[in-house]
Amino acid sequence: MWRVNLVPYACYYMDHAASGEENPTGEVNLNKNTAYNNALKCLTNQSSVCPSGTSLNESGLLHVNASSSNAYCRTSNCANQTLIQLRCVSLVWRDFRFNNDASVSDLESAITTGCTNGNFTITITNDAIRVRQMTSSILIITIIILGFMGITI
Repeated sequence: MWRVNLVPYACYYMDHAASGEENPTGEVNLNKNTAYNNALKCLTNQSSVCPSGTSLNESGLLHVNASSSNAYCRTSNCANQTLIQLRCVSLVWRDFRFNNDASVSDLESAITTGCTNGNFTITITNDAIRVRQMTSSILIITIIILGFMGITI
């Protein structure tokens, strides 16, 4: 079994400071706008070790499959780079959600599992989508009831 070893985060940024990469953890969780912008900076601090098209971005999609997992996990060590980026994101905004509603831990799990068995499926472990759907349903039902009562909004 192959295990992803996370390179210490601080060492990564100390090693890459000379290359002009920004360390976004300097302003941790000040406000949501700053935290979001810093999380995006974490994702833009990418290494050239990742094969083309496999770098993580705000979409939250991992463009890795069973056939490319060897290059992603072992040959290029891109999995470690991505885990470093995810650690940075969690440091600047603990509750960060990617565009696909995945959390940092959802992506960490997908990478760890994928590098073990080749299945990079992202399982979203929270109820964020269901809560949004329920809220929308409640709003629609409320509008319908008010309509039947003759009340307009």
